[in-house]
Amino acid sequence: MDIEDVTGNLMDYRTSRSELPEDLYQPLYDTVNIVKGDVRVDFFGTPHGHRDSVSGKIKTRVHTNIDNGNVCPTKLYTILDMFLKVKPRNEEVLSWMIQHGVFNLKIIDKNILDIPLIEWRRWCEQYEDRLQYSYKMPAIKIQPYENFFVVVMFDEPWPYENIGVYFSFSTVMRRPT
Repeated sequence: MDIEDVTGNLMDYRTSRSELPEDLYQPLYDTVNIVKGDVRVDFFGTPHGHRDSVSGKIKTRVHTNIDNGNVCPTKLYTILDMFLKVKPRNEEVLSWMIQHGVFNLKIIDKNILDIPLIEWRRWCEQYEDRLQYSYKMPAIKIQPYENFFVVVMFDEPWPYENIGVYFSFSTVMRRPT
């Protein structure tokens, strides 16, 4: 047996195969607190391990999976859809948000999506709890280390006391194997 035959067979058992990347489901998610009077909410700006400027609490992996504020982690992510939830469950609060909010997604300096949240109702799936809305969209890719910004602007000041809002992108993460 020749050495090339042996090394050729061993190549099949490599753990690193950049030519065969894996696509894994891995959402990007964040939770923010909105206080009375706010007209703008920025998601993904405070990474885990840092203090939330509104609540004063340290964000953990339960609150966000962002390591650096507004920066895509080290893998390519393809966004498939978006979800928005109010915590604790409150239909009145979510309804107000949907009626008065405008969603904006910017990657680097390019506006990718600018849409009133009321449009999410047209595209949302029906959920039993009716307190989660989603928006199906064409696949959008965020490259590794790209800055992205998710903002919800309100046309009126937020009328409620401190409310937690959860936002997530359903994404497929591409990583080399």
